[in-house]
Amino acid sequence: LDAIGNSVAAIHVNPLIFFALQASLNLLEIGQIVDLAKVWKALLRAHAQRIDRAKRIADVYDPAMRSALDANRDAVLKAHPMIKAVDWKELRALSRMPQGPERLTKAAIDWGKASKGKDGAPEALALAVRTTRYGCNWHGGHAAYSKPAQQLLATKFAGTPWQQQTPYWFDCRRTMWNKDFTEKVTTCEPMTWPKQAPLK
Repeated sequence: LDAIGNSVAAIHVNPLIFFALQASLNLLEIGQIVDLAKVWKALLRAHAQRIDRAKRIADVYDPAMRSALDANRDAVLKAHPMIKAVDWKELRALSRMPQGPERLTKAAIDWGKASKGKDGAPEALALAVRTTRYGCNWHGGHAAYSKPAQQLLATKFAGTPWQQQTPYWFDCRRTMWNKDFTEKVTTCEPMTWPKQAPLK
């Protein structure tokens, strides 16, 4: 604080700010692939002479370098700390698991069949049916397990508050444009994701 009448509020400096000053790319590694001197020269010349953009790109881009870049891309990615931290076995195991609404609803159905109604099974069935309304439908519709769960709730646990709150079962609510993009249609077809080749 300064003299009375001229006080200045204390300023808190977050120490993490200093980490932001670290380079996010290793220029020594990039220098093995890209001619940095050529890039610098082109940037200076562009500033001084205001040459056109196409000329600047031609100065630094060598089509013959593309094959070398393609050959080194996987190695550079594979060496990145974020890629090294990935547990590929865990990802493979997760990719083979059913979607959340399916797993939860089938477990609730098994519980409901064995239950006498005093252990929370009616609530579990009702909440499971709700997940088929709002949950992920990437792998397709939910009718195969949403309908049995709702029907089990309606027959075995009729009259309970959970049964009264669950009058419907659900299949799919995904809407997409038709092939002519003239109207939206409901579809329950599973979505697909293009497979990426593993890093070499």
